[in-house]
Order: sequence, then structure tokens, then C-alpha cells
Amino acid sequence: VAETSDPNQVIKVLKDTPRGAAYNINQVDIKGNIQNIEYTSTFLAASNPSSPFVHTNHYLSPELTKFEDNNDSGGTKLRYKVAHDKVKPQMSVEEITDITNDSSEGDEKSIMNKRTIGKMVVDMNNLLAKIWLKREAEKGWVEYNLKEFFKI
Repeated sequence: VAETSDPNQVIKVLKDTPRGAAYNINQVDIKGNIQNIEYTSTFLAASNPSSPFVHTNHYLSPELTKFEDNNDSGGTKLRYKVAHDKVKPQMSVEEITDITNDSSEGDEKSIMNKRTIGKMVVDMNNLLAKIWLKREAEKGWVEYNLKEFFKI
């Protein structure tokens, strides 16, 4: 699915594939067009949000919010609000990375909290991905050149 040259094909494949878990996929093409795909085991909602775009661990699509526990006990909506309030057009990679490191709401509900297992920032201008993984926290942010993926 990730290797398709037609992002809309991903939606068709996902709709036709039996699955048993809920996921969110954010695709960004080389031109910066965003496709957000959210799905449950039986429903799928796709959108093309404008940039800047923020997503945390809850559904953004109105069609799927009915499947969620809305008490926000995990803090996903609070993290979304904090990130959404801080994000702005034309941010530097450092500014975005700083948002992912935000711990202003404590160890449980901050963007960077005790359950954070990974963070990724993609610099489309320079075709670089910066990835931080909890299991490799000692490495810090690791950069990956995306030019080979886009065959540039």
C-alpha cells in the first residue's frame, strides 16, 4: 500500500481489506499534499486537510468520533489542542521538533509524555525525515534522506 503511486488507491485497498484494528495513516506527497485516512475495523474516513495539519490519537473525522470514548482520559484531545494552538504555517524543523517535545501538560497528557514511543518530523523542502524512538532514545533524533524514496 505504501508503495503506490496513486494515494487514492490506498483508500480502495483499505476499504477492500478485512482488518481488526483502528489506525490512522497520514500520507504526504512530494508536493506537500496531505491525505489523512482514519479507520476502524469496519469504517473508513479519508480527507485532504490543509497545512499545517496536526493529528493525535483520536479520530478527527465526524463519521468516526462516535466510536470513541469521549472523556479524553488519555489526553489525546488536550495534546491536539496544545499542538494545534502552537503550529503555524512555514515553521522550521526546529520549531516543529520543539512542539513534539512539549511537556507543558505533565507526564500523562503532554505531547511528549511517558507513553510516547516515537516522533517524526518530515522536512519536505530538503526531503529529510527526523525520527525519535523511545527504544533508541540515546540516539536522539536520527535523520533519514528521503531522496532515494522519491527517486530524485
